[in-house]
Amino acid sequence: MNRKEDLIAVLDALGADVNLVGSQGKIVECLYSIWDHLSGSSEVGMTSTKLPGRLENISWNNPILSFDIERHGATVLGSSRGEVQTWQVDLEAMIANVVATKSRQLHKMDTRLDIHPIAEKIANAIIFQQHIELIEWLSGEKVRIRTSAAIPATNKETTAARRKRLISEVEIRVASAGWRRTNVTGLPVFERSSN
Repeated sequence: MNRKEDLIAVLDALGADVNLVGSQGKIVECLYSIWDHLSGSSEVGMTSTKLPGRLENISWNNPILSFDIERHGATVLGSSRGEVQTWQVDLEAMIANVVATKSRQLHKMDTRLDIHPIAEKIANAIIFQQHIELIEWLSGEKVRIRTSAAIPATNKETTAARRKRLISEVEIRVASAGWRRTNVTGLPVFERSSN
């Protein structure tokens, strides 16, 4: 028997019990061995090495094997959510496809942060030329915001989004007093217009 036939035999033998504890190992072992031969199996960066220990909600309706698998690509970038993909494998046609995706909260999200008071504090310090720990005066007409002091690091995506929102809020608040941002990358620097 080949591995495809082995998989079908295992699934047929399990029937409605495909999700029983201990049965997943047999299914994954056979599926792993044929995965790279399935058309569409490399969709969305999927490889056979991602199968062991991660299949959920397995169902078998000959010749279609369906299962969910949690993917962790976004967590590498600091997200607290993982993507759950639903795959269907047609063992007759030897085709694998993602048929649905959803998000799953993997760990606690960072608490919400109201950046408005922080932006107000920074904007007032710039407009009134005060010295506070959140800014660094480069000259009497030029100031740099210390974003890491204003918005401490949490996960990568959250921190970047918060810092971007903070700079936008400061930019709006200081514009009427003649201050404008002079750089687009790096630490944000604001300079007072000479007009």
